[in-house]
Amino acid sequence: MKNERYVEELLGIKPGADNRICISVIVPLYKQLPERNQNKLAIKNAVNEAKNILQAGFSDGNISGLIRKLDELQTPETFAGAAAGVGFFVGEEVGKTILFPFEVKKKVVVDNSFEVRDVIFTKNRMPRYYVLALSNNKTRFFISQQLGIEEVINESFPLSYEEQFQYPARQKPKVSGNYGSEESTIQEERQKGFYRHLDKLLAPYFKRESRPVILLGVGDQQAVFKKTSRYSNNIAAGLNGNFDHLSGPEVFRKIWPEVTRLLEKKDDEVISKLERLSSVGKTITGVEQIWKEAGNMTGKTLVVEKDFSQSAYVDRKIKTLSLKKGKGQDWQKIHDVVDDIIELTIGGHGEVIFVENGRLGRFQKIALMSP
Repeated sequence: MKNERYVEELLGIKPGADNRICISVIVPLYKQLPERNQNKLAIKNAVNEAKNILQAGFSDGNISGLIRKLDELQTPETFAGAAAGVGFFVGEEVGKTILFPFEVKKKVVVDNSFEVRDVIFTKNRMPRYYVLALSNNKTRFFISQQLGIEEVINESFPLSYEEQFQYPARQKPKVSGNYGSEESTIQEERQKGFYRHLDKLLAPYFKRESRPVILLGVGDQQAVFKKTSRYSNNIAAGLNGNFDHLSGPEVFRKIWPEVTRLLEKKDDEVISKLERLSSVGKTITGVEQIWKEAGNMTGKTLVVEKDFSQSAYVDRKIKTLSLKKGKGQDWQKIHDVVDDIIELTIGGHGEVIFVENGRLGRFQKIALMSP
């Protein structure tokens, strides 16, 4: 159900909408110059390929509006190279561009449903997290986005280390043998006051969605924040240093190794659950066995290696699936039965989770978990 809602929202599909002609055009993009200059031509060629398929298979009256939408979706932003790929999804009630942060393969598909594997993969592989950059100057707050992070700039952030938290000169302790210790204690207390105030400003974001936090700042700042903040249990990673003068994209490049580790941890958690359910007989593995469950996906979770594909054959009469063509003439070839299983899972109100290649070896690269 989660994937179904996500795809509906992301592509703009109304629940139950009848999109009889669904166009999916997915194009890999170059991110660096001079190769990036080839993006516009690559997109144009892929869109023209989709138009040719439409013109060969449908009347002008049915496709003129769809072709117009395809043309309107091609904007300068889609050629800019901020993403590793772009997808255009067009139907009678849909016209959507999606930028992909991960490498994609070119796909041009005109069918009665959208090519959604890359959409779901992007959703699965981009963890939702916050980035908090502590500073004695201005504390900055970022929220993860599909292609990076976005800095929150409003009446609350960036948050200056205000006068009320600074050390008033008139309160300085008298010079004595323990002057350094007293000053350190006062410094920590004013930091704690500042972080308690920071917590109040963070509260609306965590109330809306509790996410892991990547914490940035020098060591003593992080140590005091962890002792003081009510959100210390959300801290998933930390980077030491001052990030005051880095742009959002520069901060993202710094934290990317930590984001990668979050992805690995997410995979580990999924596989741990899969192994636990497998030990009590609540998993099915292999495309042939999972295909038999195609009509009963409600509440179930499909786990798939990200690039796994498999051709197969279906007996038209009894709908049995086999990896090898059987005897007789009633076998229909499916070029990628994994895509079909993904669509059946989404349509049956199940959930799809992708993991890195090689993680599901003992499960034949694909597994279905029952609740």
